[in-house]
Amino acid sequence: MKNRFFLTAFTVLLFSHNALAGNQRLCDSLRVRLINDWPNFSKQCLFFDSSAAEVFCKSLIANTFTEFMKLNLTSILSCANADISFENLSIDELSGSLTVYEIPKVNENIEMTIRFSFGYSHMNDFIEISTLYDKLD
Repeated sequence: MKNRFFLTAFTVLLFSHNALAGNQRLCDSLRVRLINDWPNFSKQCLFFDSSAAEVFCKSLIANTFTEFMKLNLTSILSCANADISFENLSIDELSGSLTVYEIPKVNENIEMTIRFSFGYSHMNDFIEISTLYDKLD
């Protein structure tokens, strides 16, 4: 990401307050999908079901690389305290799914799932971030 601290700061903002764009709670679950189209040097972000997701998408568009989805993924994982270093690796294709349960400085009731795919010639690279707010007893 252009700003390594962006996701952490935005996630803290999202889940530390009680309102955004009307009466929607910021700790509500959300889902966004960042898609890069490297051959056309473009990207888009799809949001689902909430105004918080729309705001998050706009911020992702402004703060991520169009051409380097692997760097976007590395930054997102690092900010979510799930650092996986790709520093000494050359990865041509990779897809998967991860769930992070304890994100620093964020409500302990938040679970973040990250699905991703990059490097495949038959499809655009993407990162999908889903959060689930589930009040612990």
